[in-house]
Amino acid sequence: MELALLKYSLIGSGVVVFIIASFIFFRLTNWLVWIKGNIPALVCVLGGYFVLLGISLMPYVAVDKTHSIMNASIHKLGDGQFKLMIDDGFQTEELIGLGDQWQAKVSLVKPGFFMSFMGLTDLAVLDSMMIEDKSFEKSMLSEDKDIWQREYGVAGEFELWGVDNQLYLTRQLPLIDGAIFGLGYQYGRLSWSAVNDAAKQALKE
Repeated sequence: MELALLKYSLIGSGVVVFIIASFIFFRLTNWLVWIKGNIPALVCVLGGYFVLLGISLMPYVAVDKTHSIMNASIHKLGDGQFKLMIDDGFQTEELIGLGDQWQAKVSLVKPGFFMSFMGLTDLAVLDSMMIEDKSFEKSMLSEDKDIWQREYGVAGEFELWGVDNQLYLTRQLPLIDGAIFGLGYQYGRLSWSAVNDAAKQALKE
């Protein structure tokens, strides 16, 4: 809830600052006072920065070290075809493909002093997920890869000064119908854990 409030507050305050500063700047009639006009211009840039920051943060979720960051569930649709769903509590992404194992890439953001001062904690976002075949040869020869890749949009991936952005490729896990996994962050690393019996069976394979 706090992260969602921060996201919308950044965007809202950035828009307000940008509009007010733009109004002051373009109202200048005497360009001899251009130096004074630099002040609202700089404030415009600051407002735009906050807007982009808020937009960039939209797909991210806060990392809670006591609860799962996101959950993955698997549903069998047919012979060798599965649906992989990953839910972070804010949005759910889906991928349908043929194979017998799956893998995900998760980006972990650790804010520095400045970002921490603004109220940011460790954040995570699902960067991509894939369904593939256990056979290395089949996987390498396959032309059609079943991959979902995040589109970060106009603001781009959240790579700003004062932020340590780490990309984790989680372990490959077998596709078992009905399995549910939870992604946790412990001891400085991300890992999937079993939520139900089907997932426990998958972790043993």
